Amino acid sequence: MAYIWRQAIEAESKYVMLQTWNDLSEDSSIMPESNHGWAFFELNKYYSKWYHTGKEPAVEKEKILFFHHPQMASGVKVPEGRMQMVDHNMIKNPDVPVTPPTDYIGVMAFLKAPATISVQLSNTVIAKQDFPAGVHLWLAYKPAQHAVEKKWTDVYPKESNWLSVTVLDKPFTDSYVYLSVHRDNDRIGLFRSQRPIVEAVTCPHCLHHLIGESCHNWFSGFSLACRCQHVPCRD
Repeated sequence: MAYIWRQAIEAESKYVMLQTWNDLSEDSSIMPESNHGWAFFELNKYYSKWYHTGKEPAVEKEKILFFHHPQMASGVKVPEGRMQMVDHNMIKNPDVPVTPPTDYIGVMAFLKAPATISVQLSNTVIAKQDFPAGVHLWLAYKPAQHAVEKKWTDVYPKESNWLSVTVLDKPFTDSYVYLSVHRDNDRIGLFRSQRPIVEAVTCPHCLHHLIGESCHNWFSGFSLACRCQHVPCRD
């Protein structure tokens, strides 16, 4: 969603339509709810203000939003017909890519001063990035094996002046997602996602969500967002 908002703002689009904006059945609601809390609301609040005023909003309060699938891509058994549909779309509509199931974590950070953000699964830090003050988007992902085999990795978002990208070389593991924020060698925040990433698909909707989504829409709905729980810092 953040990716598309940026495209709309840069293109000076006359209209922006938020499709199925409170679809609770697909876990893609903007309204606050139990799975992802205020994450989508805060994201849309920021970009809609930018869109309407034409000026990037200042950081009023430091906060971290992060998003991920509830299932690992390796645990999704994609029906052959659905994967053929992905392949067909890649060939016929390369400008509107639909990627195979992909493990990723998307971060949106609102910072008043420089900080270092780390992404951790279980006890392992899988990605780490330094950011200056401001609002930053960061995508850390493991390319799907199917995309690697087909040599279609160009489908994934690229590093830009407003998007930081970290390409991971190891698959995800069953775990909650933790984000730690450090500043001046002190940890100032530690956050945990509301739901863990698991290997088993627990509901039929999740299979559809993981297959049918474009990685360029990595901040859209489809069970991506997670409500973050603040974990008190410990010495």
